[in-house]
Amino acid sequence: MTEPTTPAFVPHPPFDSESTGDCIIQASDGAKFHVYRAVLCMGSVVFRDMFDMPPAPSSTTEESNQALPVIPVQEDAETLQALLQLMHPIDPPSITSLHLAQKLVTACEKYFISMAKLRIYLRSILTEYEVLKKEPLTCYAIAWKLGLVNEAIIASRYTHFIDLTEISVAKALFSCSGGLEAMLALFRMRSAREDALEGLLSLVKPGPYVGCKSSLHGGSTIIVSDYTGRRAQLKESLKAPYPACESPESLLGFQVIPGGRECSSCAEGVKIQLRAIKTIVIEALARYPQTISRFVTLIL
Repeated sequence: MTEPTTPAFVPHPPFDSESTGDCIIQASDGAKFHVYRAVLCMGSVVFRDMFDMPPAPSSTTEESNQALPVIPVQEDAETLQALLQLMHPIDPPSITSLHLAQKLVTACEKYFISMAKLRIYLRSILTEYEVLKKEPLTCYAIAWKLGLVNEAIIASRYTHFIDLTEISVAKALFSCSGGLEAMLALFRMRSAREDALEGLLSLVKPGPYVGCKSSLHGGSTIIVSDYTGRRAQLKESLKAPYPACESPESLLGFQVIPGGRECSSCAEGVKIQLRAIKTIVIEALARYPQTISRFVTLIL
């Protein structure tokens, strides 16, 4: 391995050059971490097998009077620092990016390191609003991979704008989640959403409505837009992670036209009708499949 002369990353204590560790793990960018073999062996059978192998000719360092074995790895210094903090009985790492989270998941899987601690420390970032809004599919895939059911369900709310049929998207989801199950759960959710659209659209029927006791005033009339336009508009509105119903007319594509001789009773009748429709729509939205919660059957 080619060793940079001046590594950009300086290992943090207790893995720096002042450490009393009995071996050195060298990151791909040249940073050297002083660690204890016993701790690494207890946490990873892969590291244990590494220490059982004969050292390479250049696997010693002159930084101390006693030569220490140097084990080069493919992980960069940022990942290695966080990984070692997870493996040692010290303060946990600060995981502030999904990129680092992904690298840690990959490293734990590669070295057969328990992901129990990682699950605990990733819960927060996987449910942060700004992170979910920016990278929902990555949050979802990592949560699925780690078996974080609630976090995967929350993240699935933010995936409705993503085209799952794109090859690059499908490949990324498969790679990050570890299999097809995560993708299948999203497709099942989307299929259920398509079916439920019809039920929402049917909540409003076109036709006359008697809003006043006077037969001379006539009733109000509900007029709906064309079906294709209404469906497309509703489908787009429901891509929001938490869709609201501020205006049932706008959401479902209809208008209430008052009768020709509108009076105060007629106007009040229209208001009552709209409030009743809004209540029904809000109840229907609460049942609308916004998450994978009904389809999580294969998460471990």
